Parts: sequence; C-alpha cells; structure tokens
Amino acid sequence: MRNIITYWQNQFPDHLTAEIETEVVTVYGNLAAAKIAHSERMKASVPTPDIEEKMRSDEALTIALLGCIAEDAVLSTRLGGKYRKKRTA
Repeated sequence: MRNIITYWQNQFPDHLTAEIETEVVTVYGNLAAAKIAHSERMKASVPTPDIEEKMRSDEALTIALLGCIAEDAVLSTRLGGKYRKKRTA
C-alpha cells in the first residue's frame, strides 16, 4: 500500500502529499469494503466458514487489491480533477 501511495504522490506537487494519501486510502478502502460486502452476499451459496477463512483472509484480500486497473482509473480521474499534475521537463 505504501508503494501505491508513493506512486500517486510522485505524480503531483509535494505540497499535496497528505491529500493524495487520503484519496488513495479512501479509494482502496472503498474497494475493500465492496469486496467484503460482495462476499457477504455469497453466504447464500457458499458455506460461511469458507467465506470467513478463505475469501476474507489477509492473503485473499491482499491479492484482491493487487494490480487493480480499475482503481488506477478511479484515482487518475479523481486526483486529476482535484489537483494539477506535476509538470514534466
């Protein structure tokens, strides 16, 4: 998570560091909450212990949040709309 935050912070001026971190944590937090909510709906067809032990394990949630192209699109739009990107040389 720290690498993702740092990546996005490096795309914008240094004085926006705290704001960028907040936005990134918010987007990924919303994503994690949605994945857990989705797994809750699966309890009708998947045994609860499987959901709790396998689908909501630290490892499973970490994998679910890795390589999230959709999150990059959300962050790019959200951050680009709020803040100006750093200028390139």
